Amino acid sequence: RFEGRSSLRSWLYTIATNTCLNQIAARPKRVLPVDYGPAFDPHTPPGEPVVESVWVEPYPDEMIGLEDGLAAPEASYERRESVENVPYGRAEERLIQLLFPDPHPYFGYVIGSHEDLQRASLDDVRDFFRTYYAPNNAGMAIVGDFRPAEVKRLVEKYFAPIPRGLQPPEVTAKTQPHTKEVAETVRDQVQLAKVLIGYIGPRPLENPAPPVLMRMLAGGKSSRLYHDLVYDKKIAQDVTATWDPAMQLGGLIEITATVQAGHAPEEVAAALTEEVKRLRDAPSSADEMERAKRNLKSGLFAQLENVGGFGGKADQLNYFEMFAKDPAAFTRNLEATLAVTPEQVQQLARRYMNEEQRVVITVLPEQKQAAAGGNR
Repeated sequence: RFEGRSSLRSWLYTIATNTCLNQIAARPKRVLPVDYGPAFDPHTPPGEPVVESVWVEPYPDEMIGLEDGLAAPEASYERRESVENVPYGRAEERLIQLLFPDPHPYFGYVIGSHEDLQRASLDDVRDFFRTYYAPNNAGMAIVGDFRPAEVKRLVEKYFAPIPRGLQPPEVTAKTQPHTKEVAETVRDQVQLAKVLIGYIGPRPLENPAPPVLMRMLAGGKSSRLYHDLVYDKKIAQDVTATWDPAMQLGGLIEITATVQAGHAPEEVAAALTEEVKRLRDAPSSADEMERAKRNLKSGLFAQLENVGGFGGKADQLNYFEMFAKDPAAFTRNLEATLAVTPEQVQQLARRYMNEEQRVVITVLPEQKQAAAGGNR
């Protein structure tokens, strides 16, 4: 993140995805998704024999090929569409800002602000591209039904001419632990109130327990949060629990609950607090652990049915190449996750999910006549 220019990645992505991807048809069921660098999603070309797949221009001048500032309005539109006009979107952004205060690199969303988007110049984008979108800072996963020798030839043809870039500057930022709870109330154009609780959790591949803990909290109707808040007390309309496994300086642990009509957000926040306390106070049962792991495996296998896309085969292999420098680490990580014990889950909650370590955002409807959570 650059001072005042946090939107360069978003702007570059907007330009790249709209101008520099060329897909050539391939034979049915013969797919060659390519993920070039961390900012590009895998693309699966439809159709006939694998002749040529997705290619990316190696030089930023040709890649951008736009008048200065042309992409800024489109990126601003993307911000409105993905953050500002999405229910609870601004609260999600505020949660990140409070967990990772400025000047931390994670402060705010990658999309940045409207001011950032207007301030960034084409030279800024070119410099950013040259620094970070280079072969020595990228990973490529190729997955599908293809002949390896043919694919290697195509990779050499289209990617070998791309020169190495400068070594990106070392990340020196540190994530400071929270020692006091931060709470904030925001207003939004929504019908129901919502409570968001965030913690800074483990880094990628640092601890195998977070996926199991998230499933225990909100992995289906038998999970703790759903059973307690939605089914039993009926004070929440829905619940979620997630951990971001790709944040190198500390993965976001987020727990949310949408307040049911007729109930107060304080009631929901207290129930969420009690459920997290239960995790810290005592290990879970063997039966609960087994249910969570079954739920985890089911979700993972459903993702792996896809060749591309988020969580698909290409995405999984590239993730472990990027963070472990070994795609085969997928298997080792899965084995470690499925071997997690109740004590490991408890230790995780005790280390990362204490009340003084959290940020709590309460979202209230802007209009007093809204169904729940307004001033009464």
